[in-house]
Amino acid sequence: MKLLIIGHSVVDHIISENEEIIKPGGIYYSAIGFNGVRKDDDEFYLLTSSSKEDQKYFKRLFNEFNLDFVNHLEEITHVNLTVDGQFERREHYRNLVEPLKINDKIRWNEFDGIFINMITGNDLTAEKFVEVREKFSGLIYLDVHTLSRGVGKEHHRYFRKIPDYEKYLHNVDIIQVNEHELKTITPYDEKDEILKMIFEFDIKYIIITKGERGAEIYGKDGSVYSVDTIKVNSINKVGCGDVFGSVFFYSYLSGLNFQESLTKANYTAGILTTYSTEEEFLNLKNDII
Repeated sequence: MKLLIIGHSVVDHIISENEEIIKPGGIYYSAIGFNGVRKDDDEFYLLTSSSKEDQKYFKRLFNEFNLDFVNHLEEITHVNLTVDGQFERREHYRNLVEPLKINDKIRWNEFDGIFINMITGNDLTAEKFVEVREKFSGLIYLDVHTLSRGVGKEHHRYFRKIPDYEKYLHNVDIIQVNEHELKTITPYDEKDEILKMIFEFDIKYIIITKGERGAEIYGKDGSVYSVDTIKVNSINKVGCGDVFGSVFFYSYLSGLNFQESLTKANYTAGILTTYSTEEEFLNLKNDII
């Protein structure tokens, strides 16, 4: 399988109970998911951001990917993530970089799928979504992520309705949101109205992750399926949704149906909540097996 994975790389400063932990973040976690399910003959290309100063955080994992399309910057985004376990995490950006530049040499229809995770919300412009759809005829997966958040004072991120939402919905096939992000992707606030509008576009599935209450998927054909979280000793709350999306997309493209793909993604995300070290993240494949 040949995939193009798009999204900014960021350095996370995870703040919890007066402790700060610095880790690689952003598309790093999506890459962990893809690396955990890949087969020997798969080709994964990263379209992401990189800087000399911070490449030490990403080097071991990213060496497993084709990096021909990486944007090399002087500085990448650093994010303060305040996680208290009770509320949606709070995000403050130290540096918000420009949208990713798309390499003219990309041969779009050689890919089996395109995975876009809007890590900063600024990864691709709405116009670039239109351009990608025009050039690529296969499945496009969108994890809405920080696209759902506006930029406030001193780069504080807050939930708001997504501008130009039609351009995103028109040009992707599968959407992933959490329950907060769901309320930002259309002008509506009620779930039934949101889903009705979503499927007026060409969306095939929308996945709603619900944290400790599992996840559910809705199909354009009226199908619905849900899964509960697996019971584990959870010590990590960062990156689980990113891994969930990449494992679902890969599994679905590999031939599993949407129920099987959702179950595998949910199980993998549950495993990730038990990790605390880089070695564990990089050995995800063994735990999935």
